[in-house]
Amino acid sequence: KQNKPSRFDPSYINEFPNVLTHNDCHQNNIMMSTRNNLDFILIDFEYAGWNPMAMDVACYINETMNDNSYPGDNGIKWYLTNLMTLREQEEFIK
Repeated sequence: KQNKPSRFDPSYINEFPNVLTHNDCHQNNIMMSTRNNLDFILIDFEYAGWNPMAMDVACYINETMNDNSYPGDNGIKWYLTNLMTLREQEEFIK
C-alpha cells in the first residue's frame, strides 16, 4: 500500500492545488482604499491554513449570505435568499 500524503500537507495534489488560504474571507476582513478598490489588504488570519486554492472563493460566496455585524443574538444574521446567482458566481470567479 502506497502512503498518500495527508490533505493538510501542502504537497497533496488534487484538482485545486493546496495553497495558503485565509479561510475567513468576508467584508469585515477586507480593507480597501476609498481611492482605488484594487488597493486592499486582508486582516484576521487566525483561520489561515493549507487548503485547495478555491477555498477562499467558496468562503466568500458563502459569506454573501450573512451579516457578521448583526446587533442581535449571536451577532450573525443569515440571509439565505442573498446567495449569489450562478451567473454572479461565474462573473466573480473570472
